[in-house]
Amino acid sequence: MLLSLLVGFFTLLLGILRCGFLDSLVSRPMLCGFVSGSGITIAIDQLDNLLGLPANPDHNIKKFIEVCKELPLTHPLTLIIGLFSISLMLLVDFLKDVLKDKLKIPKISIFPTPALVVVVGILIGYLADVGDKGVRILGDLNAEFPIPKCPPLLNGELVATLLPSAILISIVGFVQATVVCKQYASKYGYTVSSNRELVAFGTLNIFSSFFHAWPAFTSLTRSAVGDTAGAYSQLHGFLASNIPMLSFLFLMPLFATLPKPTIAAIVIVVALKLIQFEQFYYLFKTKSWVELALAIVTFAFTILFGAQIGVIIGLGLSLLLLVKHTAMPHIAILGAVPPENKYYDIAEHKHAVIESGILVIRIDESLYFGNIGAIVNIISRIVILGRRAHPASQSILDEPIRAIVLDARNIIEIDPSAIQTLVETIDSYKSRDVFFCFVKLKKGLKERLIAGGITESSLRSIYFSNISEAVEWLRQKIPVHVARTLSTELSLSPLPQSIL
Repeated sequence: MLLSLLVGFFTLLLGILRCGFLDSLVSRPMLCGFVSGSGITIAIDQLDNLLGLPANPDHNIKKFIEVCKELPLTHPLTLIIGLFSISLMLLVDFLKDVLKDKLKIPKISIFPTPALVVVVGILIGYLADVGDKGVRILGDLNAEFPIPKCPPLLNGELVATLLPSAILISIVGFVQATVVCKQYASKYGYTVSSNRELVAFGTLNIFSSFFHAWPAFTSLTRSAVGDTAGAYSQLHGFLASNIPMLSFLFLMPLFATLPKPTIAAIVIVVALKLIQFEQFYYLFKTKSWVELALAIVTFAFTILFGAQIGVIIGLGLSLLLLVKHTAMPHIAILGAVPPENKYYDIAEHKHAVIESGILVIRIDESLYFGNIGAIVNIISRIVILGRRAHPASQSILDEPIRAIVLDARNIIEIDPSAIQTLVETIDSYKSRDVFFCFVKLKKGLKERLIAGGITESSLRSIYFSNISEAVEWLRQKIPVHVARTLSTELSLSPLPQSIL
């Protein structure tokens, strides 16, 4: 299939270009909301098979509404088989936990509960002949091995039509796969190489396209079934792909009497285990309201509109929060703490002393085009507004600012846009006779700033190795007033929100 081939090419290209860093956009709250919503969606999709209702092509909440309307049509024997299969799975899992914890038999956890339920279901279907009693069974399936065929890659019109869909499928599929990988990596304490995952997904889709396959990525349901069955190595993937293939080719008659409500019961039990109640409670307990809202919104969209829309919405909101966080960096105003006169954040040290006329600040982020504007604006508002920086707050500065000292120890990178903005800002302060000094600026960044035009020739922009040295130099250049100690109430408060 041409679509699988295009998905494979694009995914492989992402891996070669090392675009696996995109998985960093998948935050834990998004993961929680998507996985929990997917669990409920998967369970809803199996309700018609569990209840013996007419097959319904709808999905998500729409299917749930239709199932509720058709409840009077429930087939009793189908429901009994489904509930028996659910009870059997829960009972076996309970016995496994008892044997593992009470009798100290740890290897019992690898016993494949779903396989046992399938065997019992086949026996029930065969011995009770439930297919003739109105219960839908798996029946006879076409088990012929597909003949390899090259997709029509030279069909330019078809390629142009399918390419946008292939790109979207690649991105959404990778994000969904990342969600599953991160969930089990966190559960079992191992790491995942996203770039290798991209290469692997690209390779398998290219190969499978010659066998008429649809695009394939990680399956949340099958991963959960494998986890329930006790899988913990790559051998499971090998067996889970080859045993079904051999079964389709040679053993399909044995599965013909397997009741569909048994399959539905296995999927429902596994799917409901995906709901992460403890993670929602954790976000609530830690009062992480923004993250909790992200989890709930992703959860709701996944249930209402499906996994693809849920991923897109969750990913978009995560990206929005990331941009907001980086565009609103943390800026600390520093003051000297006696008797050593070392400089600390005034929000954390109530005895910090601010030098009159000198603003000492520390920026805890790298400077780039996305946040430099907000940084300059915050500094400018403090310098210009002073006592009127926030009408409901006491001013943190009594005297007009004559110098700004920037503690740059935590600045790792400065991009060209930020350098140009700093040049313009420092020139503006220079025109108002305000000094601008850098402290603990990394050597490479200092060289870039000097190359960008921030030099010491004007004696308005100076580089120092520590804050005390910069403040002492500035005392000789500007009028000195008696420094004051901040009040306890003020020094324990962050910058006013109107400034930030």
